[in-house]
Amino acid sequence: MGFDLAKEHCGKGIMQEALNPIMEFGFTHMGLEIIEATVEQENDRSINLLEKLNFEREPELRDQLIYFFLSRERWET
Repeated sequence: MGFDLAKEHCGKGIMQEALNPIMEFGFTHMGLEIIEATVEQENDRSINLLEKLNFEREPELRDQLIYFFLSRERWET
């Protein structure tokens, strides 16, 4: 999963509102078991958003990126 938003629109809740139906579609209609996201380590807004959406952070950086994942089970609870 990837997203990008122009700076002038950041902090308005737009991405959270957009990502919720995307995650629901992925889990309920596509039958996904896991949704993954990667974030550049200095992108605090995206990191905070993924944590707010209940994504889990993988402990190690890969290619200078932070990896997050959300399982269907975690999303359902």
